[in-house]
Amino acid sequence: MTVKEIETLIPVALERFKQRIPQSVEWIDNVPIRVATRHTGEKLFRSTIKSLKAWEKEYSPQTVAEAFSGENGYAIIVYQHRIKAEKQLLFVLWHELGHICSNIANSALETEGRADILNKRDTPIASGCAVWMEFIADAVANYVGDLEPTRGVLAWSIQEKLMRMAAEGFNNGNFSTAAFGHYYGLLLTDVDTVTMLNYYTTDEETPEIGFGNCRLEVQMGIGRIAAILDAHLDQNGYFGNDRLYRAVSDAFWRIPRKTLELLGMAFDDLYDTCLAERLCFSD
Repeated sequence: MTVKEIETLIPVALERFKQRIPQSVEWIDNVPIRVATRHTGEKLFRSTIKSLKAWEKEYSPQTVAEAFSGENGYAIIVYQHRIKAEKQLLFVLWHELGHICSNIANSALETEGRADILNKRDTPIASGCAVWMEFIADAVANYVGDLEPTRGVLAWSIQEKLMRMAAEGFNNGNFSTAAFGHYYGLLLTDVDTVTMLNYYTTDEETPEIGFGNCRLEVQMGIGRIAAILDAHLDQNGYFGNDRLYRAVSDAFWRIPRKTLELLGMAFDDLYDTCLAERLCFSD
């Protein structure tokens, strides 16, 4: 997509986001969304961190878009040369806006978690945040997007995607918390995936969700994390009874400290099971 095409679609994405999450109007109205090219990306990345006094992070040539938070507010950069289609652009914009909503709603917890991560303190809040931040951004993006499943979607392609993302989470023994966050976002909030899983449940079959060749202990750990996140969404009215947004009760992007700690402890237990006991995959 060209810079002009992206800039034309940004207001469309913002309007849809504010319709679905009315509380966000006061949060995102003044957030600049900048479009970088292949030649201006790194320079804009560094100037944004400096101007916002934002959390330090490394520039990645693979990043499609990213949100920045700092003492002077928020900003989003979209990397034009990595955007291939309108659907991709809308999702990544809603994902980054989801980061901002979560950061504002959970400011104290995310600040504590980021500080623990940066200072390499192994705490439940740090582990919980590392998974939560990518999970909730995907959940928000899926929520803001279409709620109806894609007609004729192939179940095997969804299962392949789940398997690929699960493998990225394990990353040959080097756990990727961000990848796990994306995995659970797909598993629990992608409407095509949820529709497929519900179909298999009704038909009393078991689909492949990425851990079929893992030891039982690992599968139980994966399930425990999913149960914590699923319960959180359910208790906070993720879709609502009529699958329409209800501003009074829906606040799924807010997470209580206790839930975040439970999530972190569950992830740490999974890490210990896989690495300390080398029980990840079956022989």
